[in-house]
Amino acid sequence: MSAGARFSGDPPGPRGLRATARAIAESRRDTIGFFRGLVREYGDIVYVPAFGLRLYVVGHPDDIGHVLVRNARNYVKDRLMRRGRPVFGNGLLLSEGDFWR
Repeated sequence: MSAGARFSGDPPGPRGLRATARAIAESRRDTIGFFRGLVREYGDIVYVPAFGLRLYVVGHPDDIGHVLVRNARNYVKDRLMRRGRPVFGNGLLLSEGDFWR
């Protein structure tokens, strides 16, 4: 199964090529508004398949705390994300471990 394949347990979210293209266009216009809209439309955890990646949007403060604070060691950046460091730097989005904390 490919990395972008849908599993039966995936949270709700936009599906299909048109939805993905629309999501990319919307996120470029208003990134924060785009993510807020996803959470408003689909719920606290949203699955967004994009370019073969399995992307998840976490919207509830308790869930965000779980991922970013209490269990950050369990959520590591994949190889593709790490490749973005030369372009995007080692900021909040791409850093990990002690440097991120």
